[in-house]
This record gives sequence, structure tokens and C-alpha cells, in this order.
Amino acid sequence: MSKARKLMGGQTFDSETLADSKQQGAKMPTANRAEQWSLRRLLEFLGRPPITLVLWDGTSLRPQAAESVGRVVIKDRRALHRLVANPGFEFGELYSNGRIDVEDNLVDCLNVVYRALKRTAHRITRPVRQDPCPANA
Repeated sequence: MSKARKLMGGQTFDSETLADSKQQGAKMPTANRAEQWSLRRLLEFLGRPPITLVLWDGTSLRPQAAESVGRVVIKDRRALHRLVANPGFEFGELYSNGRIDVEDNLVDCLNVVYRALKRTAHRITRPVRQDPCPANA
């Protein structure tokens, strides 16, 4: 069961027919600058793996240094917002609900993302807070 969502411009799309409507000539809501910025930040957070991230309107982003291993298509705004908020959990949820597609080999894409995350783990973990008044001092 899919839930219809009202997007910019008053048009209603649901997560299952959003990609199909683009092929049928329906006017797709375009990604705004904040969403494009979010896409860049997501790619940086993931460690700039060699994958292409594509938004529902065709806006795409990939690291320039490497050839893309695969394409991850984010089909709607809410999916992007959820993915940016919690990529580790939401990717699986959104993929299983059909709101994200991987157009090439899923395993290859996940492998390059995990390798990139390992390289950048030191940047995304929080430093351990030290107690200013240790009990044993």
C-alpha cells in the first residue's frame, strides 16, 4: 500500500509511481538548491565513494576522481531528507520500500560505500569527552 504525497506545485505522487510518471511526461518537481546541497553533503559524509547519486529530477552528482561503480536514484524529496538524517538506517528502509533504486550491482555499490566510510571513520565519529574533574585525581 503506497501513500500519496502532495509535493511542490500541488501535484500528488506516490513512491511507487514517481519514477514511472517521469517517463510518461508528467511534470516532476525539481530539486531546489538546499536539496542539491544536501546531496553534496551526503556524498561527502559517505567519504566520496565512486557512485553516482541521482535525484528524482535527474540532478546527479559523483566524485570527479573516479569512474562510477553504480547509480543510486533517490525518487522523492522525503526519501532524500530521511537519507540525509540517518543514512545507515534509512538506506535499507527506503530501498526495500522502492523509494531508492540502485541501477547497477547493489553489492558493488555497498562495498565501495563501506570502504569509503572506513577511510573517513575518523572524521565522522565524535571525540570522546574527557571528564574535567576525574574522580581519581
